[in-house]
Amino acid sequence: MEGSNVTEKRTLGLSCIITAPTKDVFMTITVSKFKLAISIVVIALLVPAAAIASDAWSDVEDGRFYHDAVAWAKSNGMTTGCNGGSGFCPNDGVTRGENITFAKRYDDLVVQPALADLEAADSELEAADDALQDAIDSLPVVMFATINANGEVYKGSLGLESSVKNSTGNYTLTFDRNVEECAATTADRVFIGTRDVSTDAGFGGSDTVIVRITGENGALVDSYFDIIVAC
Repeated sequence: MEGSNVTEKRTLGLSCIITAPTKDVFMTITVSKFKLAISIVVIALLVPAAAIASDAWSDVEDGRFYHDAVAWAKSNGMTTGCNGGSGFCPNDGVTRGENITFAKRYDDLVVQPALADLEAADSELEAADDALQDAIDSLPVVMFATINANGEVYKGSLGLESSVKNSTGNYTLTFDRNVEECAATTADRVFIGTRDVSTDAGFGGSDTVIVRITGENGALVDSYFDIIVAC
């Protein structure tokens, strides 16, 4: 078309022919509609991506060694950029005032919140530890022992501090806690005859259990015995 910079002709609906003058020399480019459509889609996808590819500033290009560091500093409030926030000016120098400001912002926005989180976590762990200890303390405590005829501890659990024979068939066991409200169960260790073993928790003191053993004729006798104290 004479007098026009661009002319377009359609050929079987498959391609467009674009003719444009360049310094008085006409140049003709033939582009298929399929290729043209693909090109438009690619450009539409790439242009927005390029515009938002940098999460720092426009003068902080993707791929630069400092890009991620600048993006982090911006997102965490370490720097507000230069020229009113329009850029970062990565090649500019840093004054002493700016340097100390960066350090102060880092302490205020990163270090102190991290320390506060650690302190809160420590407090939570301490509270959990106290709760666990309270739960453990509330569990029933079972202490046991086997005492020989002389009043000596043959074997025993934690919590039993001592055992003594007061007189024939009479023993005192001392524990590391108040046992007045505890349940004490005893049994003799003889295989011939019948003996009666009785207990009195707290009778000789809040932390003691008195054990008496009587034989078939009702007289006190010495004997091995087992004791279980549940508190």
